[in-house]
Amino acid sequence: MHKPHYFLTGGTGGLGAELIPRLLKARPDARITALVRASDLSHARLRMEQIFCYVRHYHPGFDASRVEAVVGDVTYPRLGLSQGDAASLRGRVTQIVHSAASIELQGSREELRRINLGGTRAVAEFAESCPQLQRLLLLSTAFVAGRRSGRILESELDCGQEFVNHYEASKFASELYLRALAERLPMTIVRPSIVVGDSQDGHVLAFQNMYVPLYFIGTGAVLEPPGEHDTQLDIVPVDHVAEVVVRTLHHPACIGETYHACSDESSLLPFTALERAAQDALAARRAHLLRRGGKLGAGSAALAGRLSAFFDYLACAKRFSCTNLQRDLGAQAPPAPIAAEFLPRLMGFWQQAEFGRKMPWQPITAGASQASKRVRPC
Repeated sequence: MHKPHYFLTGGTGGLGAELIPRLLKARPDARITALVRASDLSHARLRMEQIFCYVRHYHPGFDASRVEAVVGDVTYPRLGLSQGDAASLRGRVTQIVHSAASIELQGSREELRRINLGGTRAVAEFAESCPQLQRLLLLSTAFVAGRRSGRILESELDCGQEFVNHYEASKFASELYLRALAERLPMTIVRPSIVVGDSQDGHVLAFQNMYVPLYFIGTGAVLEPPGEHDTQLDIVPVDHVAEVVVRTLHHPACIGETYHACSDESSLLPFTALERAAQDALAARRAHLLRRGGKLGAGSAALAGRLSAFFDYLACAKRFSCTNLQRDLGAQAPPAPIAAEFLPRLMGFWQQAEFGRKMPWQPITAGASQASKRVRPC
């Protein structure tokens, strides 16, 4: 029996940073190889060390010696791996988690298909060459449902839906491609909704997706966002998504299945609740702007255009069913989070981190200026 060896793409992203310690905890004898886009191996190791600063801060006891980096890129032939790295990995890898993707909501069709669909193809081809492979897990998105509304089942994919953007369409195509290989590959697909910070304390690697429009709403730069403000949104904590990945990755009943990693579908949040929370969190900053002679709504027209890709998600309200996850994992299924319970923690951490200017795990040298505060190896 080979020792567990995980091959992880997207390990330098927010979800990847939460997966690494959980994968190692799930299998104490496991190792991880992370595919990292870098100019050379020293650059790849530097990028991983920056992620380790974050992981050590929130996961005491984390053993970085069990994680190695290799230089590569999912859009290149053979994943951009050297012949030696590819041959070595093929003989060791037992599970592959494909988390790397472009999440550019306003990206072009060609670029998103190149990265997301092309990357899935390249990872699947590599997976087929690994004789010890036990599972290939693809991180997709619940928004492959496109412009559908209402209750969305995990078993559903191609329902003739149109898409809000090319990102959704590229992930849809990736799922179709991988499902066609189900008889040849032991695959599992996990679909998160809108991923936010940790459910317990709100921590997150970077304030992306939902945080971006909420920042401008909270500061008063955008006063009248377009869309239906009472639309209920599914936001899911990153720790819940990571737990769903780890538990489905190791459960034999999950081979060939698709799962939603989402919040409790009966207790979603209307967008108005998110707006109010952002306005409360940023009240001091908004007041400071006004004291300095600023004007609320000054950037509304220009910003609304830049943020339109986010507001498009207010058009089609969805509830993502997690019944298959409950069915297959049973008592091992992580409880679906309730957004109203973890939202205050998200806002609290956002404030604590000064909206991205002061991340707790980033070491700052004495006397460093505000402008020079950056992540560096710890």
